[in-house]
Amino acid sequence: MRGIDISKHNGAVNWVQVKADGVQFAILRAGYGKEAAQKDTQFEANYAGCKAQGIPCGAYWYSYATTPAEARQEAAVCLSFLQGKTFAFPIYFDIEEQKVLAQGKTACTAIAKAFLETVEKAGYFVGIYSSKSHLESCFTEELRTRYAVWVAHYGVEKTTYHGQYGIWQKSAREGLWHLRQCGRERMLCRLSGSYQEKGAERVQDCSDRSNSEAGTGEVLEERPGGAHRQQRAAVRK
Repeated sequence: MRGIDISKHNGAVNWVQVKADGVQFAILRAGYGKEAAQKDTQFEANYAGCKAQGIPCGAYWYSYATTPAEARQEAAVCLSFLQGKTFAFPIYFDIEEQKVLAQGKTACTAIAKAFLETVEKAGYFVGIYSSKSHLESCFTEELRTRYAVWVAHYGVEKTTYHGQYGIWQKSAREGLWHLRQCGRERMLCRLSGSYQEKGAERVQDCSDRSNSEAGTGEVLEERPGGAHRQQRAAVRK
């Protein structure tokens, strides 16, 4: 099953070409941070493009929250952008800022839980994204069992992540992920430049990206945020 995750950094996307290329789903960045001005400027166009082409989609939110209160603020802004939209895939909380992770397991778990509970109460299927090491060291097993997990673990033939997960992100360099869904491994791929609208300017602004993301030199930078709604029974208790 082939999918893509995209943001404003991909510019204007040719969704007709995406569909023709066999892409089966997309995870769209809704925004980042806690201000209304931090909405991804391509989110509406990308959502409309997915719907027009019948491509199932989800969304993700890149977080800078350092407290549960800030996470709830982020969730409220995120929900305002999701209002009136329907998603076949979850809404994922992307938490990977070092200053946040450095606070430790208790703080990180509380931050993630605040966001996830708020969005879930609004009726959305939700999950969390981070690296293998950060998921294992910065979040409780209870949280990682309660919600869907998208784990990044590079340079290995098979992830050794301890816990349930829906998606294994295998390589940032190659842009490949394994989706573990209903007992099957499926491949996902990043959006290539060929999907941009002809004549569209490629956006290079990285002001709202973490240092690790900005250093990849790729236009698709943030990580996707979810697994298909069919996972619900497998990953939720």
